[in-house]
Amino acid sequence: DNVIQAAKDVKAATYMCKDVIAFGGAFHYERALCCDRLLVEENITRTEIAQGGEEGIGHENDNLVVESQVACALFAKRALETEEALSLKEKEEEEDNEKTPSSSMSFSTTRARAIQIYQSYSDKMQARLTDPVKAALRKGSVFALTFLDKDKWENEVPEYMRPKPKYFYYYEWMKDRIKEYYPELPQCVLDKLLSLDGAELDLLLQHPQAIRGQTEEFLQVLDEKGEKFLETYKTPQLSWEEVQALRVSEAKKKK
Repeated sequence: DNVIQAAKDVKAATYMCKDVIAFGGAFHYERALCCDRLLVEENITRTEIAQGGEEGIGHENDNLVVESQVACALFAKRALETEEALSLKEKEEEEDNEKTPSSSMSFSTTRARAIQIYQSYSDKMQARLTDPVKAALRKGSVFALTFLDKDKWENEVPEYMRPKPKYFYYYEWMKDRIKEYYPELPQCVLDKLLSLDGAELDLLLQHPQAIRGQTEEFLQVLDEKGEKFLETYKTPQLSWEEVQALRVSEAKKKK
C-alpha cells in the first residue's frame, strides 16, 4: 500500500510542479525506482508516463500508458538528462561569475556521482527493452515520448489493448472477473473474451453458466481450428430472449 501511495504522490507532484528540473535528477530517479517496485512487488505492468499535451505528444491524444519496464527506463533517462543539464548550467554560471573551482568543488563532485548512478541505472533499465525503444531513448526522453505515442496510435490492436487508462483499468477488472472462473486460460482465449461487447461480457460474467458456456465455445474453436481462426471467429450476440432467460434462471437460484 505504501508503494502504491508513493506512486500516486509522485504522479500528483509531477503534474502540479511547474519547474520539475529544479528538483534535479533525483525527482525522476525516484519515479523510476517507485515504478520498478510497483512492477516487482505489486505486479503493476503498465504505467502512465505522460498526459495529452505534454512535450513530445499531441494535445488531442489520450494519456500515454506503456509497459512498466519502458516507464522505468524513460524516467531513468530523464533523471540523467536533468542532472547533466544542471551540471552544464552550473559550469556556465561558474565561468560567467569567475568563481574559483574550490568554491563549488564539493557540490560538483556530488553532481558527478549522481550522473554516474543515473547513467548506470538507465543502462540497466534499457537493457530490458526492445531495440526500437532503446534507439528512441538514445535520442532523448522527448524523442522517446513522441516515438511511443506514435507507436500507440499506429499499432493496430483491439481497442482494449490500446494503452489508455480509461480502457486499461476497466479491462484489468474484467480479466480478474474472468479468472475467478478460469484461473488459467490460453492468452488468445482471454483476448477473445475481452474483445466481446463490454455490456455483453459484463452480463456473461454475472452468470456462471453463461460465461462458462462462452469460454468453452472459444476453447473448442481453438482446439479444433487453431488460434488464427479464433481471432476472426464471430459468436452471435445474446438475444433479448436469452438475456431474459439468464435473469430468470439467476432469480430462481436466489429464491
